[in-house]
Amino acid sequence: MLRTAVEMRWPDIRQWCINGGMSTAEVDADRNDIVQDVRTALAHCSGGDDGYELAKVLERSAGWSDADSALVGVLDDVCSAVYTAHAAALGRWVAKFGVSPAFKVGDRVTVREGADRWNRTRLRGHVGEVVKVYADRAEYAVFCEELGHVREGSGRSGAPGVLIGRSKLAFKSSIASSYCSL
Repeated sequence: MLRTAVEMRWPDIRQWCINGGMSTAEVDADRNDIVQDVRTALAHCSGGDDGYELAKVLERSAGWSDADSALVGVLDDVCSAVYTAHAAALGRWVAKFGVSPAFKVGDRVTVREGADRWNRTRLRGHVGEVVKVYADRAEYAVFCEELGHVREGSGRSGAPGVLIGRSKLAFKSSIASSYCSL
């Protein structure tokens, strides 16, 4: 999925390389290496959604010493493309397996957060309310006051307006009527 996101933004990455002094022939010859550098950097970013963070990883790990604000802008777009590619993959998965929501707007749910999904003892639960169902990609928007979400104004995160945590809870699958925990 990361490579797909980088490929989606390849024209912008290519143009940045050319604007930085590489010839068109050099960029085209190095395409696979450039795409792999960006994909690897994406995999190592903690948040994965910040062009500046991604540029710093490229500087440290791949020797991209000429990173500038133009590259940061291009990499911001790459990070957005990760979300687009992920949503598309989720959509294909939902359609293929007949996944449908287990909860509806207004339901009270427990949002799990923690270090990983395998070590359940380190997971904490926060009670919240489903405020939107994204059935096409098997996700919910959950309002959770404990996490600083507010219905008006600014919450602890400083975001204005309604702040909603997108939390993956459970969706039903038509395959053997099992629940798929996302």
